[in-house]
Amino acid sequence: DVYKRQVSTQSTWGSKISMESKGKAVVEPEKILAFKFTGTEKEVTEVQTILYALSIGFSEHPKTKKDLKFVYELHEDFSVFPTFSVVSHGVNLFEVLTSCPGLPSFNPMMLLHAEQRSIFHKPILPGRKYISDAVVDNVVDKGKMGLFAFKISTYELTEDGKRELATVNIFNILIRGLGGFGYKGKEVEQIPNPPQRKADKEFVATTNDNQAIIYRLNGDTNPLHIDPDMAEMGGFNKPIIHGLCTYGLAARGVYELFCDGDVNKLREISGRFTSHVFPGETVHFDYWVEGPIVIFSGKTVERGKEVLRGAATILRASPKL
Repeated sequence: DVYKRQVSTQSTWGSKISMESKGKAVVEPEKILAFKFTGTEKEVTEVQTILYALSIGFSEHPKTKKDLKFVYELHEDFSVFPTFSVVSHGVNLFEVLTSCPGLPSFNPMMLLHAEQRSIFHKPILPGRKYISDAVVDNVVDKGKMGLFAFKISTYELTEDGKRELATVNIFNILIRGLGGFGYKGKEVEQIPNPPQRKADKEFVATTNDNQAIIYRLNGDTNPLHIDPDMAEMGGFNKPIIHGLCTYGLAARGVYELFCDGDVNKLREISGRFTSHVFPGETVHFDYWVEGPIVIFSGKTVERGKEVLRGAATILRASPKL
């Protein structure tokens, strides 16, 4: 028999959400792919960009002068770290998920952020205004799960009223229990596996016990990352670090090892979240240079568990003729 159960949960992502769980949820790909969501105009501030830099480990040691450009607004080369765009777009992804036509109601605990891709077209600058558009770029039946790719394009609003593309972020979301609808979608871009050779370079990122508490101030207030009871409901014995925080740590390693101090050389980065990181753990990243890209893999030192693998594209100097 088809059963109907009303579930209410207080989510710190937004207001109180009421969902219906049904025996057979119907996913309608055509409706989902036609959905568009426009965020509100948002001005980026220095405080926001500094908070983000601190939340991914910049200036962990205050005497490290090379990090000042990301955390000191009066620095002569004050810069915004590119992956700030994953938190600054102003689109409430959970609101998008729950308002998207053709996407059935679901238990938030069944949602997994599987992969992330970020493309940087131009630097984000404090004091400038931005607006973001969100569309569902892909829908794929994964058997017991459904894959939904949300593409968020962020534009700088210029003084003459134009919109100039600044960044594109693609969030590949898996929702367990929403598979079996038969739609194959577009081919999903594959993240390369790490080469079977010694890494070319290494980067060690330490995390603090309050890492997730700080990172959530960027706007991702999912209680899984601060509330022990919610973490336990999610299958963890304590709160975990945001996957996008680990993603930022990996990007930091790319910058420090391959960008020669020029943050604008980081043009694109993508990653697959393979496991979680607990606050206070250390993540060891290995990096391999493979032609025009840098492939990476990060493992926790304490548990030896791979938590992220991915690739980045670096702007390299053109060869002189």
